[in-house]
Amino acid sequence: MIEKCRDWRPDIIFQQMPDSDLNSKPGTFATIKEQLPVTIFSQHCDAFDKRAMERVAAYYDQIDINVVNDCYSVYPQFFGCSSRFLDTWTPQDPALFHKRSVDWQLAVSFAGSTDYYPDRQAALELLQQSGLPIHISGGFGDTHLPIEVYATLLQHSNITLNFSAISGLYLIK
Repeated sequence: MIEKCRDWRPDIIFQQMPDSDLNSKPGTFATIKEQLPVTIFSQHCDAFDKRAMERVAAYYDQIDINVVNDCYSVYPQFFGCSSRFLDTWTPQDPALFHKRSVDWQLAVSFAGSTDYYPDRQAALELLQQSGLPIHISGGFGDTHLPIEVYATLLQHSNITLNFSAISGLYLIK
């Protein structure tokens, strides 16, 4: 990566930071910043717990802007109100999520991915087999719901389901 940056001389580097050993190391970014006038952005999805904040902290000195998706209430507890964080999408846009017209209603809905989650598939199948009228759609790898359709689906559901465990971690949503 260092060699490519020397050759290409980018103005910006944007790296998604999954919890993986495949990321560039903090020292790599430090070397790049020493040699080039570059702004480095990192994207953190589901940054909801201490473990995620430890991952952010490991890179904090080398990253100019930490782009946080979905959960932006946790990092201030670890880093204060830092101008080095950029909050992105959240389901609080009043134009989408706070209007409500009640011309149709769903009893229960699940708008999320099931492609790679056999536990979710099994639970949803059990609910369907019980006769419960459940609407299932969406998900990153499934049907790719536009945000407007996602918002409408949530607004018209009496109960919306969310699975709060991923790979043994429990999410607070």
